[in-house]
Amino acid sequence: MKIQSITTWQNGQSKQANNFVLFIVNDNLLNYCTFNYQLQYLTETIIPATETEPEKIIINADTLISGNLSIGGQDYEDWDASPSANQWAYEWAAGQLNLVLIPE
Repeated sequence: MKIQSITTWQNGQSKQANNFVLFIVNDNLLNYCTFNYQLQYLTETIIPATETEPEKIIINADTLISGNLSIGGQDYEDWDASPSANQWAYEWAAGQLNLVLIPE
């Protein structure tokens, strides 16, 4: 999911994270879940079409930051009850990390 770019340090260099990935590491399906998140810098390379090949877009993802977030209690119940659980989880996690999501 695209995010408003944030600046971070990696190997002594300032870099911009512009993408947010979230996935489940462990969910007891009752009241507790651990997510893994990654803040990435995405780049696109466009290879022009030729007479024999269509245009190609190559996306490279450089993970700058990764970590885990745990959800439980009322937040878990709200997530479980949401008709759009994936969007709810992204919004919840972005709030925990002070990220601004950019609608696609």
